[in-house]
Amino acid sequence: MTALSEILPGTYIGDRYRIENLLGQGGFGRTYLVSDRERFEALCVLKEFLPARSEENIVKKSLELFQREAKVLQKLDHPQIPQFLDWFEDRGRICIVQEYIEGKNYWQILRERLSLGQVFSEAEILQWLKDLLPVLDYLHKCYVIHRDIAPDNIMLCWQSGKPILIDLGIVKEAVTQSYYSYMSNSRTLGSVSLVGKRGYSPPEQMLMGQCYPNSDLYSLAVTALVLLTGRSPTELFDSHSMEWQWHNYVELSDELENILRKMLAEKPKERYQSAKEVLAVLPASVNIRYSSLIFTPTLPEDEPTALFASELAQAVEELDPPPQDRLIYENQEIRSGNKKRKPFIMSGIVAAGVLVSSVVFALQAPFNPLLCKKLNNCTRDAQYQNIYQEYVDRGTEAIAKSKQAQSVEELQTVQNQLDRSLTQLKAIPNDVKISPKAQQTYQEYQTQLEQINARVAKEQQAQQKLKQAESLIDRATKDTEAAQTLPQYQQAKTQWDRAQEHLKAIPADAVVAGQAQTYLLKSNAKVTEIQTQIERRVKAVQPQQTTQQRSVQKTVQSTPKATTTPTRTTAVQKPLRAPRRLREVLAARDPELASRARLPCGDRKLAFTEKQPRQEQQRQDALLANKRLERLQDAYKLLFVARHRDRLCGEKARRDRRAKSHYGKFLNFVKTRYIASLPLNFEL
Repeated sequence: MTALSEILPGTYIGDRYRIENLLGQGGFGRTYLVSDRERFEALCVLKEFLPARSEENIVKKSLELFQREAKVLQKLDHPQIPQFLDWFEDRGRICIVQEYIEGKNYWQILRERLSLGQVFSEAEILQWLKDLLPVLDYLHKCYVIHRDIAPDNIMLCWQSGKPILIDLGIVKEAVTQSYYSYMSNSRTLGSVSLVGKRGYSPPEQMLMGQCYPNSDLYSLAVTALVLLTGRSPTELFDSHSMEWQWHNYVELSDELENILRKMLAEKPKERYQSAKEVLAVLPASVNIRYSSLIFTPTLPEDEPTALFASELAQAVEELDPPPQDRLIYENQEIRSGNKKRKPFIMSGIVAAGVLVSSVVFALQAPFNPLLCKKLNNCTRDAQYQNIYQEYVDRGTEAIAKSKQAQSVEELQTVQNQLDRSLTQLKAIPNDVKISPKAQQTYQEYQTQLEQINARVAKEQQAQQKLKQAESLIDRATKDTEAAQTLPQYQQAKTQWDRAQEHLKAIPADAVVAGQAQTYLLKSNAKVTEIQTQIERRVKAVQPQQTTQQRSVQKTVQSTPKATTTPTRTTAVQKPLRAPRRLREVLAARDPELASRARLPCGDRKLAFTEKQPRQEQQRQDALLANKRLERLQDAYKLLFVARHRDRLCGEKARRDRRAKSHYGKFLNFVKTRYIASLPLNFEL
């Protein structure tokens, strides 16, 4: 197999990802910026891993291990770890695709600060540790060790303002492990380190290839010292005494110094055993000194400044280049022709280096009134001018994005971005030249932020109303599909009306106004359809009601009414012959009375007599009695049937006290409910 060449821009790989440009290249492969045509050309990072050897069995084994480790990465879900999107193998190329993070890595940020005579302060590193240690704690709980922590593998995300861990060494481990397992079958392989960077990785990783959770803590502490001092690990570690010597470059608080010292212990058992332990002992805050860098200018003030300027430029250029991914192994048996190099220290050169570095860092300090005017190197104003311009650009960009935002999420992102710009503008000291302009810009951005906050609150309320309307629409749609009767259609129409109320309450200038209008048109069509169904069913019900009313009127007309002229005896209605019919009539008139109607058949006539009225009032009472008698005639039927039952079953009723008691209560109920309310005397 031949070595795989670099993929040219414009080429599609995996039938999906278009190569935009090459981001970087190292010993493990290449990193590309790609666009995903299945996700609307969204930018992603594609990492191509190259096996250490091109033999077919090694490539096959690498692919198997890579697939296993990629599944582990796929399960990771943390906001400070780039999201794992995809992995594939295409024509011998092993690739993974991850989320693209917009920002700079800390190596780039450190270089920019060094060019301005700045490094990271103790307060910044303290917050930096508080941001990163929870991420390591999450990884270690998922049984994942990063293995490759260094300034170039930690990015500052512009969107969130948090450090992001990138380039996990777990996949590099999978790609290279196959090669060393293959080599170990053919020869004795000494202690090797599969993944790591010299100076950043702990001894157990570099010498024996073994990693523990606190191996990441070691690398994190080294990275913190590099950011604090602006020096490479090889300058900070004394190979003669085998001790870290950062005191020559930076002065730290006792709390942070003790924490870093324990994190950098040579033996893993002497370090903190978890990231959570480090978090527990980190101080809440530190006393910020005027300058954390140690400088002791020993040259006279009238010394030519060209010497200092040249030394400053040289110091920045001679800083170690960004650490590259490389495979480091220490094995005398397979490294032919190379002898182990002994530690070599030139005390005179080291002393001179310390002296020069002291002067250089004196020039790199944030602000030194003693040398500023003399050297014409007042970097403090220039530094804050750059900071001001950077965050003004971000704020202007955020305001422009807010006017084009199409969702609440985009508005919230803009809100956070503008809020960070305000925080940085407020932090600009009052004694720098840019301060008045920064304060004016701060007031302008504060007004813009208040407007964005009000809009976000308004959009969130509109979005909530839209969600409520969607829920009601779903319920109304189900009710409409299941509706068969008039009440069911009326219930569905009520749900649609409620949904329309929520939709109409959404402002016309809201982001979701378009969706609300679409739902409103849909609901109007549904309401019209349901109203048609309701009217159709109402028309179908009205003829049935008319027929029933006519039938009732005929029944009433055919029923002989009591005449107004009083007579001695008047037949009211024919005798009832079936108890079922009696129960049906009672159920329609009086359910409570019908519940007691458990009587056999009976056949008796109901008649009423009244005395000859002597006054007009008595005639009115007679008319009222006839009306009430017509309304309550079913109760009297029941009364006579009950008496007929007593005659037929009297012997049993007399023997059965319970039946007799029930019968007596029933008669009292009928008499109390109906007969007692009549003003005339009725006789059977």
